[in-house]
Amino acid sequence: MKATPESVALLLISILAPGGLARAHTEVRAIAKLKSTGHQSVCPLTGKRTFGAALAAILSNEDLAQRVELLTLEQWPPPTITPLNALMPDRFGASFIYKPVGKPKDVTSNFSEPAAAQRPPLGVTSQLFFPLQEIAHALKEANK
Repeated sequence: MKATPESVALLLISILAPGGLARAHTEVRAIAKLKSTGHQSVCPLTGKRTFGAALAAILSNEDLAQRVELLTLEQWPPPTITPLNALMPDRFGASFIYKPVGKPKDVTSNFSEPAAAQRPPLGVTSQLFFPLQEIAHALKEANK
């Protein structure tokens, strides 16, 4: 498989998927399709409508990747609480915290499912602090 921004974005999502590898095949698809909650339903950083497309856009642009400080994935209810999982379907959320150009404060770009507004009190969060610009640079070099 060729290393592309899209394939690496899916790999990162699978690593961070809260349910682990056993459920990654279904979770990755659902997480990648999360919709932006930004103005006009687009990510304010990338202009993309879904989390997977926004992450791929960040990985294909070193300048964008350098601005991202934190990548977060959330799942409600936690995959380990079987009685709760039997009662309610999995819900996912994702976000980027990034530095906007010319502004002193960090900004969050959120992605969620329409029904995710009704979050249960328990959830699982996975975060990536690894500098995405290093991944973006490696992708650029690999695809020369």
